[in-house]
Amino acid sequence: RSKTIHKAANAAGISYITLDTTDTFSKFIDVFQGRVKMLDESMTYVLSSLWGYPCEELRPKLFTLWVGHVRNGLSLKQLAHFAQSISGEYWFHYYDQGPVANMRLYGQPTPPPYPLDRITTPVSLLYGPADWLAHPLDVRALYAALSTEKKLVEMPLPLYNHLDFCWSTKCLDNIVDRVLSTV
Repeated sequence: RSKTIHKAANAAGISYITLDTTDTFSKFIDVFQGRVKMLDESMTYVLSSLWGYPCEELRPKLFTLWVGHVRNGLSLKQLAHFAQSISGEYWFHYYDQGPVANMRLYGQPTPPPYPLDRITTPVSLLYGPADWLAHPLDVRALYAALSTEKKLVEMPLPLYNHLDFCWSTKCLDNIVDRVLSTV
């Protein structure tokens, strides 16, 4: 999957693909191009759904600001690497460059796993039960793979997702105190 994404995007020389010409998709693209200064509630709901159950405590104004700038820090290689990891074949492995490049870079035809056993700093993993990007099963698998001093904290809110960690109106109450208590 990731090779297809990477090759297709590079060959076409495009930064996005418009799948539809409906008002919703046009608005979505406009947001990414910075043409829309404010999202209405329905669009915020749709976009936040990409990361998990729609965030109930999301301020559309802040979310619009973030969405307008997110593309500035995301490469095709990052998307391809994410696709590799969610495919299940290379969970927590280095980027798969293909057999020839892998042999040159890693000394083997497939990417090696990250050396999690080298982590010696204490680690706290906070996660939301409704997070689709850092799925609870993956977080627990990472926790099990770590050999260092560690702590696992599931947010006590059933719909807490990836966006809630940064963009929830209750982020200070829900996250900051928990993070500080783990330090």
